[in-house]
Amino acid sequence: REEYGLDDADVFEQRQTQTVFGAGLIDGIPDAVILANEDPDDEDEDGVRGVARMIETKVGVELGRFGWKAQMPRLADFARDAMGAECGITTPIDGRGFALAEDADGVQDPELSQQDLDDLVFFMTHLAPPAPGGSTSPLRAEGETLFDTVGCVKCHVPSLDGADGQPVRLFSDLLLHRIMPDDFRGMSEPGAPAGVYRTAPLWGNRDRAPYLHDGGAETVDEAIRNHFGEADFARLNYLGLTDAEREALLHF
Repeated sequence: REEYGLDDADVFEQRQTQTVFGAGLIDGIPDAVILANEDPDDEDEDGVRGVARMIETKVGVELGRFGWKAQMPRLADFARDAMGAECGITTPIDGRGFALAEDADGVQDPELSQQDLDDLVFFMTHLAPPAPGGSTSPLRAEGETLFDTVGCVKCHVPSLDGADGQPVRLFSDLLLHRIMPDDFRGMSEPGAPAGVYRTAPLWGNRDRAPYLHDGGAETVDEAIRNHFGEADFARLNYLGLTDAEREALLHF
């Protein structure tokens, strides 16, 4: 509201549900690996300004990595917050500030025991990431090259080193980027203004339509065409491809 000078206005912004496949691998990526891709001042002058979301938790400032605006530092925080905010289920307090500790529904709190919560987080942690499609078409290799040359890789980094040094092929830098037009109206949070989102991992993309934060794109082609801001250059490069080249990129 303050950003637009509309003190009495309410903003509603639809959200597309995110998957949790491979979330345990994302949880294990060291902070330093994510921070290494930051470029808040655009020092390389490519128009891309990846910024890490820093979250003020009850135990200190931590790097956010889950949620559309990277508003959750750890997978366990994500689980606690979803239990309370999305399901209305109270969970045990762990001192980090993401649990709904009590409510007024007449059921004894916490409604989810610590053991049940631990089991839930364990399950989410060990969900395997989506496997690559395994296409043997020449279009795949051509599309992968175009994914790089068009500029998609500047935000959708193919892999990040995980906790054990093994590559996590999520196709994301887990940083915040402005990808909506400057006049876009939407939800704003401290450190993540309207139109700014964490780069969505692309693994499993073929099974995840619709796309974008609000599910507003029915196809990958439509999603690319609706990237603006820091992604202007990549969108324009994509639009400049031949039909055959776009087909190859979309196949990849």
